[in-house]
Amino acid sequence: MAGRVVASVPLPRGLIDALNPIRAAGRLFWPATHALSYVAIALMLRLPRARFLLAAACAIQLANLAPFIATVRAGTAGAADPRGFRRTADPRWRR
Repeated sequence: MAGRVVASVPLPRGLIDALNPIRAAGRLFWPATHALSYVAIALMLRLPRARFLLAAACAIQLANLAPFIATVRAGTAGAADPRGFRRTADPRWRR
């Protein structure tokens, strides 16, 4: 929204203080995504041919992740090579 505030919900100060450590980077939402995933799998297991559907879903997920996995492997392949290390020049580190 180009930096515009769309909605503002006032919260009690105590709730804000309690949630401050986990509010950034989606750390608050991962339990909900895991719960939704488990519920979806549990509901799907009630269907006929559930094992086939679950195996097909896993195969599709792996096929979807294959390019990402290849990119990560290529990007980290040289991590053990000491020649790839470059020290950042910062005068504070020379003390």
